[in-house]
Amino acid sequence: MAERVNRFAKKQEAVSLRDLTTREKDAPNTSEIVADLALDLLDFDENNEFLFGYRDLERIKNTIDESKLTAPPIVYKKEDGRYLIASGHTRVKALKDLGKKKVTCQIMALPNSEDQIKKNLIYLNTQRREAPLYIARNISEYESILRREGFKGSMDQELAKQFGYKKTMLYRYKKILSIPKQMQELCAYDEVAWYSLVDNYADVPEDKMDEFCKSVLTILEDEGHVSNKQIDDLIGSYTHKTVDKAEKTDEEIQKPEKLSKKFKKLVSITYNDEIKIRKKDKEEVRAQAIELKEYLEKIIEACE
Repeated sequence: MAERVNRFAKKQEAVSLRDLTTREKDAPNTSEIVADLALDLLDFDENNEFLFGYRDLERIKNTIDESKLTAPPIVYKKEDGRYLIASGHTRVKALKDLGKKKVTCQIMALPNSEDQIKKNLIYLNTQRREAPLYIARNISEYESILRREGFKGSMDQELAKQFGYKKTMLYRYKKILSIPKQMQELCAYDEVAWYSLVDNYADVPEDKMDEFCKSVLTILEDEGHVSNKQIDDLIGSYTHKTVDKAEKTDEEIQKPEKLSKKFKKLVSITYNDEIKIRKKDKEEVRAQAIELKEYLEKIIEACE
């Protein structure tokens, strides 16, 4: 565990090992403290459930053995004598539910800012596999913190370094947070294929959204997973209607116009040997270009 914390300290450019294990008013001691603490003294970080959830709780309760914890929870010592959990929320929750009284913890000093506590929370807990929704929330929250801190470098590169995803995948994950809330909740299950949800959510009528989500959860309960094809077939049941070409609906007639409006900023660019984009438009144009690229890649793949 000490090795993991050392890696954590080295990765955070603005945070030294001393910053993590001591406060400025404390003696410069860089060694972490390991001690048995009463579970009643441990406080949960209110951001943890939103960023990570507790989906593994029952599994951990069924397998946990306090005497064999290979990774003790990491906690911050607070000024009131209590401790704030930095990593290990699910393990602590499982132990409490099982009626345990104490747990061995690794203790570090409390960081000086809420944003640093949140950054540490994200870093210490993103080493494990998470469902797409929680990955999206982590990426979005980390980006917000960097912006509040006045980060000046390439945001995409910094996020790629932190989370280990290429720029296009970062964009796809963040797009989860733009789809309807009911569908976002489906992305909280890593057994549900989410690409089709993100790409085709608009094809599900608003008044059919609850019905669609219940159907996905039914498949998940029956089969243990939901594939992209199953998602596509469900969405297709709302959109694939037999309509004579001469009797197209108003919605179908308007699709080319809607597509044009969707990429309006992108198609307004004059293409020549030296493409110039106004600074205020760059973020929007880039997002549109990535989305259009994904559509074109699907078309190319279908033609092979």
